Formats: sequence, structure tokens, C-alpha cells
Amino acid sequence: MTWDKQLQLSNMTCPNRFPRILESAKKLKPDAKRILSFGCSIGEECFSLADKFPEAEIVGIDISHYSIQRARSNNKYGSRVNFHDYIGATGKYDLVTCLMVLFSLDRPLEFERWDIVLNEIHQHINLDGLLMIFTSEYDFLRAEIANDYEVIRSWTRIHPKNEKEYFCGYYKKNNESYKKRIERREIL
Repeated sequence: MTWDKQLQLSNMTCPNRFPRILESAKKLKPDAKRILSFGCSIGEECFSLADKFPEAEIVGIDISHYSIQRARSNNKYGSRVNFHDYIGATGKYDLVTCLMVLFSLDRPLEFERWDIVLNEIHQHINLDGLLMIFTSEYDFLRAEIANDYEVIRSWTRIHPKNEKEYFCGYYKKNNESYKKRIERREIL
């Protein structure tokens, strides 16, 4: 899958940027063994996740080759933290963070592209896995895959740069209809 370049700009990050969200991740999914930072930029979020989850494998994905190279060169966690520019070959995760990546400041992200990206992420979340979204162009409940998730918490926020309202939330992949579809082998 090719990600749309309208997704949020890379390189706009800093160490420990979202401490409250990562603390929520630790409370909601303390036993996470594999964690994906979708839109990891230069790796700061991955390093914060590695500190918060010392037993977990952390994978960062970003569309920017430059960002991935910087993240790799800054990695002090060894093989426990990895960086890629393609989600397809990375496996499944107990926890996925999409923090400040599912929107565009300058022009609205097309709904179809947003939904395609969420479908791709969905394929890589384990049953009972946690998806954490902070600042999304659209409400997660509009996504094609939303019925396969339980809403843990959702809210909106106003972005200070463009004063537009964006959607945020924590979602657990455990919907009973999803489990039944797996049992009937409709989903592999």
C-alpha cells in the first residue's frame, strides 16, 4: 500500500511528546508485547514507548525515508526497536498508536484515503488489541472497520494552528461480531 503524502508532515516531534496518552496506553494495555507507532517520524514516540513498555518490541512506521533513517541512527534500544517505511511486512500488534498523523493542517484529508489507511492498520491489530488515535480528520466511528471495535474513550480537540476540530479516541478490537466472523472463517 502507498500512503498518501497528505498525511501529517514528518519531523514534527520531540521526546516524550504525549505523556498522558502513553500513560493511558500503559494502563489500558500493560501487557502489550508488540507495539506499532504509525507515523513515527524520527522515532521519538517509539523511544518513549520503549521506556514505558520495557518488555515490548516497538516498531515505528513512517512514509518519510529521511525520518526512518534518522530514527534508525538515533536508536539506542537495539533490536527491540525497529523502523520501517512499509507496514505490510511487520506483523500484528497488541497496541497501535496513530498520534497526529491521520489529518492534514493545510487541506482536508480525503475520507476514502483516511479509511484505506485505517483498514490497513486494522489488518495488523491483534484481537483485543488497542488502537489509540490522537487528532484525526474524521471520527473513527465512520470508518469501515469501526464495528469491530469497542470505544474505550473518544473526544474532540481544537488544533491551535488552524482552529479546526479533530477526533481522538482509544478503541479495543474485540467486537463480538468480529469474533463470530473469525469463527466462521469469514476473516483470516
